Amino acid sequence: SELPSSQTIESDNSLPSIETRASTQSATDATTEAEAASASQESAAPTPSASAENDPEVPPPESSGKENPAAAPSADTPATPKEENLAALPSETADAPPTPQSPPPPASGTVEFATAIPADAYLEIDGNRVAWQPGAPISLPAGAHIVVVGTDTYSYRSVHPVTIAGGETVDVSPAFTGSLTIQSVNAADPSQPGPDLQVALDGQSIGTGKLLTPNDVAAGTHRLTVTIFGTTKTTDVTISPVSPLRVRYLAQAVAPPAKRAPIPN
Repeated sequence: SELPSSQTIESDNSLPSIETRASTQSATDATTEAEAASASQESAAPTPSASAENDPEVPPPESSGKENPAAAPSADTPATPKEENLAALPSETADAPPTPQSPPPPASGTVEFATAIPADAYLEIDGNRVAWQPGAPISLPAGAHIVVVGTDTYSYRSVHPVTIAGGETVDVSPAFTGSLTIQSVNAADPSQPGPDLQVALDGQSIGTGKLLTPNDVAAGTHRLTVTIFGTTKTTDVTISPVSPLRVRYLAQAVAPPAKRAPIPN
């Protein structure tokens, strides 16, 4: 009868102990698995790059309040500058009226000749002879120029510095004129004046007198007509712009013959 009792005691003392150890071991395993899972989650979390923290040239990403993974720049990729929509910006001069622009000034001016020009005259512009109808206006670029009108017949040159503005007309007066003097001299005493002369030049009357001096006679050949005591004499004279011309007429008044007394029959 003692042996069964003893077996029952062993059974009662050992079973709870075994179950307790098993329960304790299960709790320990559960705790270990929970710690392992927590460590696994912490290792999976992104770790800040040391190079990004130490590089002062890379600015931290700006937070706009909304997460946009596609817009977030990588640590190894430089940020792209934001493009501005210039068309959407208001124009500062949108309301200002357009400024009227005046048209550019003309690029040339005109030179006109105010005096008579010989038919054989030539024209030089800044040292170069140019084709020209004597006396016709010419067009020149705006600016300073040297205008020369000359004639080979008289070896004469009339020089005119001009400054022309765009659209301006400038007059030049080449001195292609000379002077003519017609003088009446007493043939008996050349120191004394002679009788009055009636003078015409190219058919135009100059006047009557003992000394006539028409000035500004165009250079060239002219027809001179002188009448004295009812006698008319015509001659050709050449006027040069470089030397005056003097024409002297020696004349002496002759008393009319005395009337003869009638011879008586």
